[in-house]
Amino acid sequence: MDPHVPTPQPCTRRATWAARWRAAAIVALLSTPMVLGAWTWSRGVVLQSSAENRFLASLPKRPKSWDEWRTYPARWERWVDDHMGMRQALIRVHNQWRATAFNELPSKQVILGSGGRAYLATHTGQKPFGGILAPCGVGFSDERRRDLPAELAQFRRETAAAGLDAHLIVAPSPPMVYLEALPAWLQARCAQVPNPMSAALADAQARDVAAKVLYPIEPLRGIRGVDRVMPLTWFHWAGEGTRLTAHLSVERFWTGVAQGAPALPTLWETHPSDLAFLVPGFDLPARVERVDAASAGIEACVGPECFSDEPEIMRILGEVSRHRNPKAPLIRLVMVADSYGLQLAPWYARYFQEVVHINTNLMQQLNAEQSARLREFLFGARPTHLVFVYHDATVLAGRIPSDFRQLFPKASGP
Repeated sequence: MDPHVPTPQPCTRRATWAARWRAAAIVALLSTPMVLGAWTWSRGVVLQSSAENRFLASLPKRPKSWDEWRTYPARWERWVDDHMGMRQALIRVHNQWRATAFNELPSKQVILGSGGRAYLATHTGQKPFGGILAPCGVGFSDERRRDLPAELAQFRRETAAAGLDAHLIVAPSPPMVYLEALPAWLQARCAQVPNPMSAALADAQARDVAAKVLYPIEPLRGIRGVDRVMPLTWFHWAGEGTRLTAHLSVERFWTGVAQGAPALPTLWETHPSDLAFLVPGFDLPARVERVDAASAGIEACVGPECFSDEPEIMRILGEVSRHRNPKAPLIRLVMVADSYGLQLAPWYARYFQEVVHINTNLMQQLNAEQSARLREFLFGARPTHLVFVYHDATVLAGRIPSDFRQLFPKASGP
């Protein structure tokens, strides 16, 4: 050993090894996403981004033209970015941080108001915040304001022509019930215009149908505690809001029945938001009050398997249900609805021995022969009671004439 070279001291050796381990750890940490990405690609796994609600970039193919060669590096870059290992987990962590720090969700389709209230801000294809501004009447044209009372009159005219004593429930959506929890600028926009649904019902054209329509906005606003009308993070109603609406409609449409029917037992459950599929990485759980069908002696069935008499049609419609309660005072209710019917249907089992509910959102997928069979199934037995249930935004968008062209084709014309 050279006497002029100092002998390394133990503490120096430890510091050197610690530095090497730190460097190795950093290299391993930075390399992990690349290694995992390469491993996933080598196994031929094609990923959808559940954290971003979109399809990932596909592996670029060998260019065959000058234009393809020119964009080849950028396409490779997009593919590498999308397929980096741990991408999904890292995006979820980032989304959770944004929500905690800024009360901001990683989706333009859902926003949070005060108190954690979630709102559907926009449907696919809508203008920004259209899911909130449309029910308020912002952007509702003069032409639509003229047409809507006529569409309500059409509801009465065409159901009566078919020999049906039909009723209509228009369900207020969350922006109309929980207006005060919206961001201030959205509250201000909604306050600038009159409620288009209330205005239509007050119009002279709709005078004859008004007794057949229930728009329970004021009763629901009166009980709108945190989760009484709509669960805190849901778009759809449930619990006390649906119970009260069923009760009010029975009192209004079928006088004398509501008082003698015993109340249904309920239970509280925690469920992910019905908007969670639009907000990757978030369940947005909320408390939901439901009918305790088993304790009430109600046979509750949800899904196409409930209808052995028309299984093909019900599989296409998808969201259908049937409830039977032999102790109820009335015989049968047919409910034709949009997505607001599913949570409402069980509450009618308090009053009806059978409640048949269908969602018409996918009804246009039925062919002419299937549509005729559906009409016969719903209306052919001349049900004693018939109710249509749509939430305000779909009525404002023209849902009644759209559905009636298929349900009452002779009256609606081509």
